[in-house]
Amino acid sequence: MCILRNKDIKKSVVITNVTILWRSFQTYNMIKFIFLRFFQSIVTVLAVMALVFALYQLMPGDVVEARKKISERSETLQQLQDYEQSYQQAAVEIGLNQPIFYFSIAKNKKTDAFFNVVVPRYKDLTIQLMNKNTSFENTQSYITAIRNIEKKCYTINDSMSILDETRALYYAFEKKDIDEKSIFLENNASKDSTLQAEVAFFLEKKKIITSEFSEKIVWFPTFQWFGSRCQFHQWLKKTLSGDFGISYTSYRPVQDEIRDAVRWTLLMNTLALMLVFLIGIWLGLKSAAQFGQKWDNRLLQLTFFLDAIPQFWLATLVFIFLTSSYYHLKIFPNAGIGNFSSNTPFLEKIWIALPHFIAPIFCIVLTSISIVIRQMRASALRVFGENFIKTAKAKGLSKTQILRKHVFPNAIFPMIALLGATLPNLIMGSLTIETVFNIPGMGQLASTAIYEKNFPVLIAIVFLISLLTIVGGLISDVLYKIYEPKSE
Repeated sequence: MCILRNKDIKKSVVITNVTILWRSFQTYNMIKFIFLRFFQSIVTVLAVMALVFALYQLMPGDVVEARKKISERSETLQQLQDYEQSYQQAAVEIGLNQPIFYFSIAKNKKTDAFFNVVVPRYKDLTIQLMNKNTSFENTQSYITAIRNIEKKCYTINDSMSILDETRALYYAFEKKDIDEKSIFLENNASKDSTLQAEVAFFLEKKKIITSEFSEKIVWFPTFQWFGSRCQFHQWLKKTLSGDFGISYTSYRPVQDEIRDAVRWTLLMNTLALMLVFLIGIWLGLKSAAQFGQKWDNRLLQLTFFLDAIPQFWLATLVFIFLTSSYYHLKIFPNAGIGNFSSNTPFLEKIWIALPHFIAPIFCIVLTSISIVIRQMRASALRVFGENFIKTAKAKGLSKTQILRKHVFPNAIFPMIALLGATLPNLIMGSLTIETVFNIPGMGQLASTAIYEKNFPVLIAIVFLISLLTIVGGLISDVLYKIYEPKSE
C-alpha cells in the first residue's frame, strides 16, 4: 500500500511539474508574441512617420511663406532685400538649412554652404545647375552675377525689360535659354556704364558655368551620411513630442487645434461605439437564438437595408427634418454643441453638449450597427453547432442560461478583431457627421483643412488616423492571443 501511494504521489508531482512547465512555456510564448507585435508596431509607426514626412515635403506652396506670413515683394530694392533676409531667418528657424534625411545618394556631394541656400529661386537654380555637374562655387558665382544685375536695374530708369529678362535667368537651366537671355542683356547694357560692368562680369561667369555643363551618366553616385543633423530627425523629435507645426489659416500650433477638436470626436464616437456594440451584440445573439424564424429573417433584411443607406444622406435628412421645427417634426436638439463661453469648465461643456449629440449618435449607430449584428449572429450560430451546447440542452438548461453561460462567452471572441478595426473610424467616420451637425471635432477640422488647403493640419490628421489604425491592430492582436481558446 505504501509503495502504491508513493507511486501515486510521484505521478502527481510529475503531472504538476509538467503542468507548471507547460503554463510557463505558454506564458513565455505570450510575452514573446506581445513583445514582437509591439516591436512591429513601433517599426510600422516609424515607417508611417517617414511617409508622412515625405507628404510634408511634397506639400504645394512655400512652407516658410505660409507659416511665417512672408510674401515676396520686389517693387524696390529694399523690399527685395528685406524679403530675402526675412525668408533666410525664418527658414533657418524652421530648419530648412539642413539636409532632408539622414543620408543622401546623389551624384553631387552636398556641403554645409549648399544647404544654407534656402531662398526658393536661388535654391532651385543651384540644384538644377549642379545636376549638370557644375561645381557649387562656380554656381554661386554665377547666381551672384545675376543678383548684381538685378540690383543695379533698380537704380536705372526704364530698365524693367532688362530686370524681367534678368529674373528669367533664375529659371533658365539649359544652355540655349541662358545664351538667348545673355544676348539680350549684352545688347541692352548700353544704358549705364555700371550696368555694362555687371553684364560683363555675368558673361564671364556664364562662360565658366556653361563650360562645365555635362549630361554624362554618373555610374557611382556619392553616398553622404549626415546623421541626426537633418530635417527628418528634427521633425521626428517634434512630432513625437506632439508638435505638428503651425496652422496656415489660424497661425496657431496644430496640436492646439487638434486637442480642441479631438475631445468632441472621442466623446461622440465613444458613446456611439458603446451603443453599436451593446445593441449589436444583443440583437445578434437574439437573432441567432431564433435562427430561421420570422424575427431573424426580418432583422437580417433590415441590416442589409441599413448597409445601403449613405451616412451623409441620413445625416442630412435627420438634420433637416428632425432637428428643426420648420416641418413640425423636431425630435432632436439643434445642431452644434450648445452655447457656452471659452472659460466654461470642460465637464460643464460636456453636460451642455450631450443633448446635441443625440442626433449624430443616432445616425452613426444606425449606419454602423449592421456589421456588428451579422458578425455576432454568425459567431453565435457557429457556437450553437458545438457539442457542448447539445450537452447543455440535454442537462435541461433554459435558452437564456445557454445564451448567457455558453454561447456569449465563446461567440464574443471574434468581436475583438472587429473592435480593433473600428478605432480608426473614430475620426474617419465623423467626417460627414460633424460637418452636417456643426460639431467642432476632427471630422469638421479635416473638412475645413481640405477646403482651405491647410496642409499641416491635414498631415497631422493623416498621421493620427494611421496611428489609431496601428494601435487598433495591436490591441486586437494582443487580445486575440490572450483570449484564444487554444492558449487556455
